[in-house]
Amino acid sequence: MNVTLMYFFKVNIAIALFYLFYRLFFAGDTFWKTRRYYLLSSILISFAYPLLSIENWLDKQESVKAIVVNYATLPEFTIRPEQQTNWFSVENILLAIYGLGSLVLFVRLFVQLISILRIRLQGKRQVIQGIFIIALEKEITPFSFFNAVFMNPALHNEHETQQILAHELTHVRQGHSFDVLLSEMLSILFWFNPATWLLKREIRQNLEFLADDKVIESGFDSKVYQYHLLQLSYQTPEIKLGNRFNVSPLKKRIIMMNQQKTRKAALLKYSLIVPL
Repeated sequence: MNVTLMYFFKVNIAIALFYLFYRLFFAGDTFWKTRRYYLLSSILISFAYPLLSIENWLDKQESVKAIVVNYATLPEFTIRPEQQTNWFSVENILLAIYGLGSLVLFVRLFVQLISILRIRLQGKRQVIQGIFIIALEKEITPFSFFNAVFMNPALHNEHETQQILAHELTHVRQGHSFDVLLSEMLSILFWFNPATWLLKREIRQNLEFLADDKVIESGFDSKVYQYHLLQLSYQTPEIKLGNRFNVSPLKKRIIMMNQQKTRKAALLKYSLIVPL
């Protein structure tokens, strides 16, 4: 099998295993920071582990080497190159479909980035409650992207604005846009793997849990905050790439906000990632 194809196969298998492991053991707790590290690490490890070779270690293990020689040695056979190049082979057709899918998703990501740049140029830089934001005059769901917070201050009263800024500044200060872009690139590269889309969804949801928790920690009443989210739930976000103040599914966010904190002793279960 082609070396590159084998590498892609191993990466996709690893992503699927890490996602299943996450759903089985970690999805129900409230260790959102630890979960963020797990989700990001699972992507990085999935790309890195196929590059690690254990052949040198196996060569030094005589018992393992004997098993391989005696039981796992495959018969030799000769592969003769084809005389003609068939451009319409199954392999080439599948490669073309893969490339087309990745290209479409990359163009979509590029258009979203251009849209954010366009909105930033349309907005005015203002100071709201001591914080620099990009103020817009049209109706828009508040969102952030890297170090910028976008919102229309005229649509929100002072208390709502405080909640929004507490939420969005968590995204900004903790660098959540990096997670978003990484998950987007993952889905572009492996769009054919359902686990990449599911992992992307978990990454986005977990970022919202982190920001919601920060709002509650800041002293805002959780019920008032939840009602504010419900008021914005009818709006369709114009920018899907940014970290949005209102993001679906809202029901799960409200459940997490009202869920009792997981005991810290449960952090030990994250050591299960080692054998995985």
